[in-house]
Amino acid sequence: MQSTAADGLVRLHNHGSHGQALPPDRDDPLYARLAYSTHTGPTTPGAEPDNHFGPLVQDADGKEQLTRRGSHTPLGSGPGWAASAHRPLLGDTMLPGVGVTSVTLARGAVEVRIHRVVGAPPGSSVRQSGWATNSHMVSELRPLHGFDRKVTSVAGGSTAYTERCRMPVVTGTVDAGETDGLFVASPAWPGRCHPNTTTPH
Repeated sequence: MQSTAADGLVRLHNHGSHGQALPPDRDDPLYARLAYSTHTGPTTPGAEPDNHFGPLVQDADGKEQLTRRGSHTPLGSGPGWAASAHRPLLGDTMLPGVGVTSVTLARGAVEVRIHRVVGAPPGSSVRQSGWATNSHMVSELRPLHGFDRKVTSVAGGSTAYTERCRMPVVTGTVDAGETDGLFVASPAWPGRCHPNTTTPH
């Protein structure tokens, strides 16, 4: 849990709500997102997922499909951090040989998400989304490592707070000749300061 008294925002960083006992194809928006807050709601099934990280896979028509998180295994937690691992799903099938380890670091108003992708084909693309907000709020997503510098805004459909949400998205690529990739980004809310002294690297 992470809270900031200035705006009453409380965030829950999710690294354990889906256990190994659940079917691997479960990807319930109420349990599979990387984070939840008291000011936002997860997008509905079938819409663009908020607070999500996953590899992109090309289908038979050459169109990129975003993998799902599904069930995940807790790897531990402590003051200001939590971690988990999952096998990305395309449909109901796990990507063969591909795994993702995710760590969230939180300190004050600063939040950093770190993902290590293993076993992915060189040149594979990945995508990270941020908080899904309404027209009165704007969330940010700052790429720190591995992602392209360009941040785009995409529509995510409805949530419990709005019928039309938007969220920031960043993409990256596993380097050619490598099968592992490290990706780091920092979601942020407007007005929040990210001084270098409090941003973990």
